[in-house]
Amino acid sequence: MTGRVDLTQLAPRFAQIAVDNVDEAIVLLVPSGSVLAIEYVNRGFQRIFGYAPEDVVGSPVSLLASRTDAPPDLLRMNLDALHPHRTEGMLRTKSGGNVLVEVEMQLVELGGVSAGLLVMRDVTEYRRLEHIAAASELAESVGQVFAGIRHELGNPLNSLKAALTLLADPTMALSLEKRADFLQRALGEIRRMESLLEHLRTFNRNELVHFDRAEVRPLLERFVRIAAEECVARGATIELTTNSDISMLADARLVHQILLLLLANALDAMDGTPTRRILLACFATTRAVEIRFSDTGVGMDADELRHALRPFVTTKPKGTGLGLALAQRYSALTRCALELTSEPGVGTCCTLTFQREASTHDLD
Repeated sequence: MTGRVDLTQLAPRFAQIAVDNVDEAIVLLVPSGSVLAIEYVNRGFQRIFGYAPEDVVGSPVSLLASRTDAPPDLLRMNLDALHPHRTEGMLRTKSGGNVLVEVEMQLVELGGVSAGLLVMRDVTEYRRLEHIAAASELAESVGQVFAGIRHELGNPLNSLKAALTLLADPTMALSLEKRADFLQRALGEIRRMESLLEHLRTFNRNELVHFDRAEVRPLLERFVRIAAEECVARGATIELTTNSDISMLADARLVHQILLLLLANALDAMDGTPTRRILLACFATTRAVEIRFSDTGVGMDADELRHALRPFVTTKPKGTGLGLALAQRYSALTRCALELTSEPGVGTCCTLTFQREASTHDLD
């Protein structure tokens, strides 16, 4: 019977095998005078950069610099750092080529000496494919935008052309009442195009964002007072629920614009429904503030919900499909996450999540 193998004695060897065979390049840097020198590299380093260990051990890490003006934080370790640091940049291979790497840096202690541990991943191909995908997505989005503009302007233009053609036809014996009706229709289509162009101008405008501490309750109460009149005119009610005085980091002006866009969308969604109720609620965690804007409208199915934030996507006969897209743009500007949940026949809930501003008066 053979003796039992003590695996604890083999653990260092197993660890060495594991480090040598990972895909990432692992580099250990130690102080050497005024520079950081390469103390150890694994096989992954040789696969990515082409250098054998004997080629680089003892050399300054600047050996990998792709150019003299390479970002210093990529090749210089801050030995006072307490937490890992991640960066990305172009480094030079043995053959003289360049490789794009993602680098994680961490301070370690080796026998009482502070050293830098670098884990490098070759992301060249990943970034190339990412850029191709981004370009394809941009081309598709631009195509959809132009298709949407063509559709939204084409319909009123066709109606306007038809009305003016009838009015200009000398053979048409139209009564004054009929002529007035055609003119009103034409003016309505012009106003519709003006509204679309104004939305597009707003969507493309460079907004100046001013982040500050915003008190949530006064902001929401002010919005509800403004929204109440429009709700009454559309046969709807709006209610605010919040039980704490909290504050958040945001641009209050943009938050108000987001809420106005959500209000317009909710009122349109509730047209013709038996119950027309909007509930505005606020919830807080230790790090975030959630504002939930719920309506009792027609709701959306899964496919409609998936495309709801895309420009020119709408199920409304007179809608432009820009309201929620604008709300999403403003949300991004004020560093707010906008999420939608919806159920057909029940309604839609829009959740805005902001970074919370700590206060001694906050009640969690």
